[in-house]
Amino acid sequence: MSPADRRDLVLADLNAVLTGPASPSSIATAPYVSSRNGLCRRDVVALDYAREKDAKVDSSLKPVGVHILPPEYHFLGYENTGSGDVWQKACERLSGKEVYWARSDSDTNADFALAMLEETVADVRKKMSFTIDCKELGNTQIETRCASEFLATAPRVSAAYRCRDGVDQCYRFSFDQYEVTIVRTYSNLPNGGYSTAIKMEYAPIITT
Repeated sequence: MSPADRRDLVLADLNAVLTGPASPSSIATAPYVSSRNGLCRRDVVALDYAREKDAKVDSSLKPVGVHILPPEYHFLGYENTGSGDVWQKACERLSGKEVYWARSDSDTNADFALAMLEETVADVRKKMSFTIDCKELGNTQIETRCASEFLATAPRVSAAYRCRDGVDQCYRFSFDQYEVTIVRTYSNLPNGGYSTAIKMEYAPIITT
């Protein structure tokens, strides 16, 4: 195969997978099953732009390179025990749907974090095995309805990472205007269960 034919083949394959949503400077792949069954993933490629040397300030930008953004994930759950093909089809069905996609740094961390978030939402709805702290919000009205605010914003998770301090069973999440930390603690007693601590804070304001 000639270099030109190889290039055309690679470009065709790239175009075939980059069928996800696009922003002005990035585009995602179609959803596909990650290395963890029950967890869908899509990869995001971003374009780098620059003006030509000695070009006027108001001249148009031109693409000069690409870089990879953190992968995005959607957790389907563990109920389905089918093969990888079954999970792949389930992920493919997410194309074009209005569901969250949360950035993370690995399939494993995304899997554990998003599973914990889903389980915590279920516990909060059932009003069991959790405490919630939103004093950092500085708004007594929000504090009185902390759990409701958490449930309302949870479906809009946009990032999920393990806590930087390395604490086991600790994950941080980004939502619309909130940052949420969830820590799960297991009892040492036989059949002692677990408890979950939730902390809500306002997301930092980033200026450019």
